Amino acid sequence: MAKLKNLFKDLIHEVSGQAQKNTTIKDGLDQIKKTVDSLPDLATKTRGNFADGVKAAKEQWTGFSENSAEKYANYINEASKIIPMLKEVGYDTEQFLVHITLPPSVEVHLNEIKAIEKEELEKIKEKYKEHYIFVKTVEALYQAAQLQKLINSETLQPKGVHILLGVPPRVSLVYQPTTSMPSTDVVTTDENERL
Repeated sequence: MAKLKNLFKDLIHEVSGQAQKNTTIKDGLDQIKKTVDSLPDLATKTRGNFADGVKAAKEQWTGFSENSAEKYANYINEASKIIPMLKEVGYDTEQFLVHITLPPSVEVHLNEIKAIEKEELEKIKEKYKEHYIFVKTVEALYQAAQLQKLINSETLQPKGVHILLGVPPRVSLVYQPTTSMPSTDVVTTDENERL
């Protein structure tokens, strides 16, 4: 950093003789000098901000105590209550993943997305109005099903749905390449000979 600063100072000194005659060049050089002079402070400040961020992250993870584990368990137990509700409205859960992150997150994998009608969605919303996250999840599944109806791909077939629980929930449609891909071979007049 010191070499760079000295290089800029030498350059500014060389050009400053010409700058005295031209105020635009002089003003520009003055601005460059101020910027060069502030580089060490900027580097120190950036290092300090990075160190503070690392320290804060470390403190969060070292703070994972029995109390934190109990809060995680409560969150996971509460999130698991969504499985029977999903089953009741016609969604089969394939997997229930717990992400040990700050904050914790839960992901639910479904085998397929069920297309429900708007009227059925409204009934579900009314029946489960006390379960806000569940209602938002079913609304997101409804929207994803509407989108999936519009996707018409010869190379992809639906494989399932992944839901990251939260507000709002993140719903991911999962596809896999189809096993019978359209042939791209060029066939000549002789059926046994391919190019």
